[in-house]
Amino acid sequence: MFASSPGTQVDTAATGNATSSDQSPNAPIESSWESQPAPVTPLKRDLTSTPNQTSARPHKRPRKSDPPQTGRELELRSPSLYHPTGNVVIRVHTTLFKLDRATLAQQCTYFSKLFKSSKSNDAPYEVIERCRVYSVPKELIVGDFTRLLSALKDPQSYFEQTLTHPVAVSLLRAAHRLSCTLVIVLARIQLTAIWDSRVPPPPVCIPSTSPTDDEEPDDTDADDSVNAAFGSDDGPSHPEAIHMLSVAREYSIPLEPVEKRVLYTLLSSRAFWAALSTDRTQIALGNDMLCRLYHARDALQRAWRAFILTPPRGAMCRCMVSVDRVRMWKARVTEENNGLLEECAEDPIRLDVFRGAKRRVFEWPWCAQCLQERENEWKKKRMEWWKKLDEWLNFAT
Repeated sequence: MFASSPGTQVDTAATGNATSSDQSPNAPIESSWESQPAPVTPLKRDLTSTPNQTSARPHKRPRKSDPPQTGRELELRSPSLYHPTGNVVIRVHTTLFKLDRATLAQQCTYFSKLFKSSKSNDAPYEVIERCRVYSVPKELIVGDFTRLLSALKDPQSYFEQTLTHPVAVSLLRAAHRLSCTLVIVLARIQLTAIWDSRVPPPPVCIPSTSPTDDEEPDDTDADDSVNAAFGSDDGPSHPEAIHMLSVAREYSIPLEPVEKRVLYTLLSSRAFWAALSTDRTQIALGNDMLCRLYHARDALQRAWRAFILTPPRGAMCRCMVSVDRVRMWKARVTEENNGLLEECAEDPIRLDVFRGAKRRVFEWPWCAQCLQERENEWKKKRMEWWKKLDEWLNFAT
């Protein structure tokens, strides 16, 4: 749609060869050409006094004593989206895109209106390489526009992939500013899927750091694993959760399908509570919302402690614990430095303590049948707790 033929150079005086735009939608698009721009050569421009008359103005090379060039002389051509076959130039801040005019007008209402209005306007306009130049709203940033063009190239394939929160918001932002209805709809669907509140987030386990047979267990390994798990990238972060609340308000996204997942991300985030205790002013949430989070967090952690302190029933099991099972189980759970009672209470709906590094806490003297029983019970409990969050978070019924 927007891509040029493979191997074709943009221009011998352009800022490097065109590069492929086929990359993961979640990759930082800007880094491929913003962070390491190719050498820039000045662009030849024609300024016309009337729409039908152009006059070339040759560029004058500055003397060594002249000050550095600024403004439009430092504009960059997008190496991947400045096509030799394009018939219109779009300026986004200091980056130029040479694209197909008809395609832009068909997919974005903003460009359709812009191109139509320019036909009846007799004011002078700018021309680059015989193509009229149009500027977009200043609120539109280069990265958002680049990502939008990538999505419009093949929307079905692009949106079949799972996008991250920042990418989906970037697309939604650009699509709203350019009135691109298709991408608005698809980006909203992606955001709703990322923050889907119908089911709890998928389980995770702390990566195993079990020593070899010749090594002694190290309690600090387990503690480091707990910290790593709560700081992992298994799901959206707490800044993204707070941002999602403002995105929902700004773009009229219904809160009901996403709110519970957003709030659970906050109440289960160690980093969120640390930031809140460090500087309350940096957390853009009202006191009423924080009270709801405090209450739900307290209720959920109480439920977790009641569950994890309950030993397996042990019906016809083969473990060595035949008497005083309650005392021995509680001794294991409350053992110093194992993190089960406190650290794991921070995210009890997601964290499966019967797999990964935490499993070794129970492996002796409890048999696999006992541990499987408790894991099956936890899977039931996590669904119950997810439903109870409606009450604990005081959602209106």
